[in-house]
Amino acid sequence: MVVKRSMSMPSFANGFARLRRRRVLALLTVGAAAVGTLVPSTLASPFRRLDGNAVAFATDGTRYALWQFHRGAPLIVYDTRTGHRGEFDDGCGLYGASSPYREAAAGRFLVFCGGPAMLDVRTGVVTHLPTGEYGPTWSTVGTRYVAGGSAPGQRCRGMRRHEGCTTLYDIATGGLSNVRDAQIPDLDRPGAPPLCRRLRTKLFTLERQVLEGFSYSNGGSDEVGETFYDPRLRRVGIEGCNGRMVSLHLRSEPKNVELRGGVLTWDTGHSPESAFSEEEEGIDTRHATLTSYSLSSRRRRTWPLPHLPINLNGGEPGEATGAGVFGSSAHTSNTLFWIADRSLSCYELCSVATYYIYAARL
Repeated sequence: MVVKRSMSMPSFANGFARLRRRRVLALLTVGAAAVGTLVPSTLASPFRRLDGNAVAFATDGTRYALWQFHRGAPLIVYDTRTGHRGEFDDGCGLYGASSPYREAAAGRFLVFCGGPAMLDVRTGVVTHLPTGEYGPTWSTVGTRYVAGGSAPGQRCRGMRRHEGCTTLYDIATGGLSNVRDAQIPDLDRPGAPPLCRRLRTKLFTLERQVLEGFSYSNGGSDEVGETFYDPRLRRVGIEGCNGRMVSLHLRSEPKNVELRGGVLTWDTGHSPESAFSEEEEGIDTRHATLTSYSLSSRRRRTWPLPHLPINLNGGEPGEATGAGVFGSSAHTSNTLFWIADRSLSCYELCSVATYYIYAARL
């Protein structure tokens, strides 16, 4: 998962959803039900703090996490497989794509280094991505291709009325190509072929509605996943191109639903608006959980999330103006992350300024 509510880098919005590994597309359908969850205090949480003053965070969903303390600061690279923590100091910042689950794959992260670029944290190599005055606007990383919205007026083969084009950057060759949006190309396969017909039409319709919560990613065993919310259902489901369905019933409304690295996760955390909004007065923000489901073992586990102080306008920890379980979740194949809201910047509206970074082993 990636935190994007408060970023020091520019935001490059794009409706193209992230497409990850190989043959099967799983469609995650999430139904919401407003029921509270039980959680003890911070001391009962298995999460440990890694850092306490980050302004941006991202994972590739499988092995690496990346965060930054302020604009111009080194990028912190954390290898969840070995526990090694390093720095990349080249003046780059996290890119700030339109979705938290699309800007990294297989150790490669979208970054901003005077322009859009791709950082391979395994080698330290930065590749600057082609761009122009009007695009493309890069937003999605796969294992073989980077994708983004084409410049206005771009034409592509088979393009229909009121349809746009997606620009693809071939990581191996540096070549550019364009395909129509409705193809929904698989960024992990040679030639970026379209995803299966069974779900392609559904997904394209959702993209045009610009719904939040898209997440295409490696679900293990050649699975790929996408998320959307359906208020009529009280479950999170995984539907494959072959029609098979996994259905998990929920007690509470799921947030930050993510399927990557063979693991499905979601949380019941709160937004700071819950604490400072008169419309939501009375909501219990002290308790929330993070749940994981392994596609290989079919095991479902739930962890309590830490209850932490939150400050207004960059106040010091001793000046906390509230406390609760505020933030968002992310994961790699073996580690859960809780990106807890640390401070808010509030004037006419409130936005999250800094984060605590917590982690727990799967």
